[in-house]
Amino acid sequence: MKLLGNEDGKKHLTLIDPEKQKPEKAGEIAKIAERAGSSGILIGGSTSVDQERLDSTIREIKKKCKLKTILFPSSSSMLSSHADAIFFISLLNSADREYLIEAQARGAMFIKRAKLEVIPVGYIVIGQGEKVGEVGKIIRIEENEIGKIVGYALAAQFFGAKAIYIEKGSGARCPIAKETVKKIKEEIDIPLIIGGGVRNETQARDLAEAGADYIVTGSIVEEVEIDELQEVLEGIVKAIKEF
Repeated sequence: MKLLGNEDGKKHLTLIDPEKQKPEKAGEIAKIAERAGSSGILIGGSTSVDQERLDSTIREIKKKCKLKTILFPSSSSMLSSHADAIFFISLLNSADREYLIEAQARGAMFIKRAKLEVIPVGYIVIGQGEKVGEVGKIIRIEENEIGKIVGYALAAQFFGAKAIYIEKGSGARCPIAKETVKKIKEEIDIPLIIGGGVRNETQARDLAEAGADYIVTGSIVEEVEIDELQEVLEGIVKAIKEF
């Protein structure tokens, strides 16, 4: 498993939504995440943000930390040449072609010209999906529909995806169950990224033990006071790296 760098082992990613704080604070969050042991900074959200705000956020993040900045776009307007890489995602259980292929096609030439590192990712949203489920017009899949989830994940793998990203959506009350993660991981051969609802060490540890290769936390950096954030993230990162 070598998706972000040369070191094997399970990793933590910090998700920063440019819409949720000023660029300067985003830079401070990224600096704290790096000190806490995070392996990369995802930049994205469920809704679009203006280009100047997006570019400024990425520039501030890169000023404050050396971690790779990876776009996690909700639309073709959330692209920036200032980032290092992009999760080139297709929302596999969307009922709208916009999130399956149209937005990706519109952004493809920009991505090529910007020379972003492209990481093809199959994206699956479970349950209601919070805001991303609403915006992405998902065809709802429940956690207990393991066969359907695995089918989507394997199809993406066979299409050439380098990772599968599964989540309940930003702001979810709890993450995907460890039993579900374990069953999915048993069937796929590429890295599994889990996000949505991860807020403490126990949840992170359970997901890592179940087989998640990358665990993403986003809401927590918005909810925790900045002077407490490093301690919280350090605990989560430590729990992930036990496996």
